[in-house]
Amino acid sequence: MYASCTFCHRALGSNESIEIFPVGRRLAFDASKGRLWVVCTGCAQWNLTPLEGRWEAIEGAERLFRESRLRHSTDNIGLARLRDGTELVRIGNPLRPEMAAWRFPWVRMDDEQKQKFIDAVKTVQTRQAQQGFLLEMIVWSNLPNKP
Repeated sequence: MYASCTFCHRALGSNESIEIFPVGRRLAFDASKGRLWVVCTGCAQWNLTPLEGRWEAIEGAERLFRESRLRHSTDNIGLARLRDGTELVRIGNPLRPEMAAWRFPWVRMDDEQKQKFIDAVKTVQTRQAQQGFLLEMIVWSNLPNKP
């Protein structure tokens, strides 16, 4: 197992969360393709890990990602920060609850939250309309008069 970046030769650090793979402060993994990378915090290059022990480390990273409370996902990338400061980057389809949360946020809101959301949207729209009106007034007032 290596401990330094193959690109810049800096130390990759260590983590205490994944016992079978203690190398790296930032780990990226794709469970569907069986890939695990250690991301160098110095040069941000992704170092592909050796095959031995990779599947067990991926399973552990997936489990820790699902258990993590500090996580965020988009279409195909998920980020999680563990208690010891280790960062996990999950590549692949989002977890079901996360996909629903960021695609349909109003489904999980109660009535009060929905009303606050609607009020916020209306406020933004009103301010944009006011700014547009003011801009239009400035433009019209600065137009040259035609004889």
